[in-house]
Amino acid sequence: MSRTQIFALLVAAAGSMYVQYAYAFEKNGETAIFTFSLRFPQCGNYDEPKRSECEGEREAFDIDGIVERMAATLSF
Repeated sequence: MSRTQIFALLVAAAGSMYVQYAYAFEKNGETAIFTFSLRFPQCGNYDEPKRSECEGEREAFDIDGIVERMAATLSF
């Protein structure tokens, strides 16, 4: 199964960041597209040590891996 991340759009709002994702998966000549939005806190709004903790969690968050696991459950 091949994956293509079509786009990730970042929009900031008061205290939060919203990221809109789109992924396309091709399998056996068929294509599935996942589109979704996620809300993340703006880590810069926090004081230390919460800011560093927030930034570490954000860096460790693996959306590609999560989407890959979801796509692996698809059946065409």
